[in-house]
Amino acid sequence: MSGQAVAFTPAQQHRLLSRGAVLLTYVLLILCTSALILGGVGLYVLTDLEHTAAVSQTLAASYWRRLNEWNPMISTAFVNGGLIGSVMCLKRLQDHREAQKLSGVRWLKYERPAKEDRAGQTARKKDVKKKR
Repeated sequence: MSGQAVAFTPAQQHRLLSRGAVLLTYVLLILCTSALILGGVGLYVLTDLEHTAAVSQTLAASYWRRLNEWNPMISTAFVNGGLIGSVMCLKRLQDHREAQKLSGVRWLKYERPAKEDRAGQTARKKDVKKKR
């Protein structure tokens, strides 16, 4: 598929992301995964009513309990939002990778097009000797 042009449907063209969009998706994936972990640890702190775990005895745990007294949906929002956001980012990156495979583009690697010699054949670097 390297030399052939591939016709995309509008849905497939939409899935191919720019480098900036891919980078932003990776950053969002890290943030969503962090929110998921924070929400999970927060739920663990809230379920430890006797404060026997080491995590439950920290200053952050007391702030987390105080925050959840103010709004009990915080833990749920972190867990569900982190999980849904992570799945959406992973799906977006998977669609981008499939679109790249269809187009023949390498995954996150830029390759310069090969130079053509006078006969119109592609020349490789090893075959072409530098003239001095």
